[in-house]
Amino acid sequence: MTIGWDNSSSIYYYRPAKFKDFILGLVDHSSVVSDVLQDFREVKCLSNRFKQMIIAELRQNDHKLIEELYNSLRKGMRPQSKLALPYNSKAERGEELIDNLAGQYNINRDKAKYKIVNGYYDDGVVNYPYVFEIAAAPYEDSYLSQGGQFDFIGSINSSISADDGHGYSQGGNYSWLDKKAGYIKSASSISEILDSCGFDK
Repeated sequence: MTIGWDNSSSIYYYRPAKFKDFILGLVDHSSVVSDVLQDFREVKCLSNRFKQMIIAELRQNDHKLIEELYNSLRKGMRPQSKLALPYNSKAERGEELIDNLAGQYNINRDKAKYKIVNGYYDDGVVNYPYVFEIAAAPYEDSYLSQGGQFDFIGSINSSISADDGHGYSQGGNYSWLDKKAGYIKSASSISEILDSCGFDK
């Protein structure tokens, strides 16, 4: 059973240049700042001066006000330390992920596995918590002619991907200890990770 999910945006997801691009890309210059930023968790800490300002004013004066707004939002609240998730427990969420797989594929539920890992990204400017979820299960059909074949389904925030989610992990720098082989392995994509672990697309 899922619970309410606070999926607010945050100024800590933006570098100064990206936030400036966001403001300058707004079409309606008569919008009020507090309305435009209503999904930002830090907007409640803004001064009335900024809350009541319209975007047209914000874009004046060589865009210095945009920088001031950016800094004001960051001073208003510290970065979010933990992601608020739409479920009560990891075990419950794991069962939900397996149920989703079983609804689409003929899987062996008894051998299905899941893992949910919390993490945090901080490069000194951009800060955000994240959750990495994995659910895997073998097909129920034990007569598959090609052992090791797999179907991969990946997404970010439940978004639909044209390539089943492979593109989300392309160009990465992933490494892990292969305990059986006794050394560190590395890969640059989810496809390479699976290939290294003996799967065959």
